[in-house]
Amino acid sequence: MTDTLSPAGEARRAGILRELQGVMGRRRAVKIGVRIGSAAVLFALASAAVLLSQRPASRAPSPRPFEAAPALMAMFVATDEGIMERLSAPSDGSRIQLISDSDLWEWLADTGHDQGWVRVGGRVILAQDMARPGDDTDSPGDAS
Repeated sequence: MTDTLSPAGEARRAGILRELQGVMGRRRAVKIGVRIGSAAVLFALASAAVLLSQRPASRAPSPRPFEAAPALMAMFVATDEGIMERLSAPSDGSRIQLISDSDLWEWLADTGHDQGWVRVGGRVILAQDMARPGDDTDSPGDAS
């Protein structure tokens, strides 16, 4: 085989080379464009993620217009040393007084509260219908 070509073969070889160089140049340009485009998309996504993560959560708008707070605000708070002793429940039970039914009826009558509702076992009874100490009836609400 000889390495020499005819003038037509040489012209054909040169044409193929020019065509190949054009195709290779376009391929190289597409590869570079894809790489640059991919990098730009990744940069845009990363930037958006950073910006969105730093943005405060949106709140519903206030129904009232914004009023600026005063620049300096001072408040004096008076302390009461005995408030816990006055308002807490005593541990010895000194505030609780046990009284009998008759004493309760007397106290209610003295204060003008001799009528009312009483709930017993899921039933509601008028207080005036209940047996009072010293009455003849045997059970509360008994009409006999």
